[in-house]
Amino acid sequence: TFMIEDKLADNSPATAAAAGGPTPQAPEQELLLPSDVDKAPKSITKTKKNAYAVLVGIEKYRDLPKVDFAARDAETMKDYLVRSMGFPEENIMLTTNDRATRSDMEAYFETWLKNNVEQDSPVFIFFAGHGSPDPKNGDAYLVPYDGNPSFLQSSAYPLKRLYQSLGKLP
Repeated sequence: TFMIEDKLADNSPATAAAAGGPTPQAPEQELLLPSDVDKAPKSITKTKKNAYAVLVGIEKYRDLPKVDFAARDAETMKDYLVRSMGFPEENIMLTTNDRATRSDMEAYFETWLKNNVEQDSPVFIFFAGHGSPDPKNGDAYLVPYDGNPSFLQSSAYPLKRLYQSLGKLP
């Protein structure tokens, strides 16, 4: 399963007030309203000892606009995988913000999975952050913390490369 999530949210004081919520005092202050999806339900699912996951959540980029709640979404997904879907916590690699560079993605997607996944292991990939198409050929890229959309081929992670790496797993 592969999911790309590129969130755009309106966290303006006017939107919060219209929703009946409190308005932040300063523009840089975040409004975090509790949600029932933030807490994974406990499940009776058996632990899947050979299930693996790589979760990437990049909320704060080095040189790009913020992606609201991306790091929290990746952390929440980890909670769901452990509590509700039977993934062992030690088989989940969670990397967020400045720990989600291109070299980190290469290491987890291409080496860590290859070194750990067994025949018929469930593998789950989650990415919350910026993505970008190459304007010349339309190829899709995941933009890491240190990525630059002006230099996709040398600074971003090609989606084709991820699919190729996943396709080589047993």
